[in-house]
Amino acid sequence: MSGKRRAAVIIVAVLSTVSAGCTKGSTPGSQPTATASSDPAGKASATVTVSRTPTVRVTPPAVLAGEIVRTVFSDKSGTSRQESTVRADPRAGQEYWLRAACTSPTPGKTLAFKVVSAKVGAPDTPLVSGTVPCDGTVTANGIGTLPAEPIMVDLEGDHTDVTSAYALITPMRGGLDD
Repeated sequence: MSGKRRAAVIIVAVLSTVSAGCTKGSTPGSQPTATASSDPAGKASATVTVSRTPTVRVTPPAVLAGEIVRTVFSDKSGTSRQESTVRADPRAGQEYWLRAACTSPTPGKTLAFKVVSAKVGAPDTPLVSGTVPCDGTVTANGIGTLPAEPIMVDLEGDHTDVTSAYALITPMRGGLDD
């Protein structure tokens, strides 16, 4: 085998290994590409590129029975938008679920949720807070009882690379699908 051909075979083998490593755990839509070349002098070079373009967005469910508030974040073509809708005040003594989901092409990315009073003049102290992984899965947390006053849920943190997210609060009645 000639020196040039051997170098090309080695480069292809290395690129195959590197490309496989780049795709392991990558987000849907990642398109790794690898190129190998050698110049007339027989010097080999290699380039590996991984493009992280999300192909999946989370879509909030239709309004759920007893839903009291929802916040939806979206980023389309570089334009970010976060919108909250308050539907009702919590009922005294009622326990609630917080359901949230988020997507990002960045592995390990999370957003924070913060439930706060929306009562005029109320402090910004969280009634409940936590994190939501931006991996497209729905997170459901029992958040206990809330005061019988208007509340909001905020999605906070670094929204860079977040393509979509939502958080909503519904009464706990014995199951997540109630």
